[in-house]
Amino acid sequence: MVAVRADVLTAVYQRNPERFVNKPPTPPIIPTNVWINQPDDHAAAQ
Repeated sequence: MVAVRADVLTAVYQRNPERFVNKPPTPPIIPTNVWINQPDDHAAAQ
């Protein structure tokens, strides 16, 4: 899924590079840890 998004962003940049002033677009970074209620570091250390 991320590779497909990267391909689309690359194609968009190649068609309209003037729209991206700072840098070419990149897909978002997918988080490796996903929490509903993230544990406290202090509580996890005990």
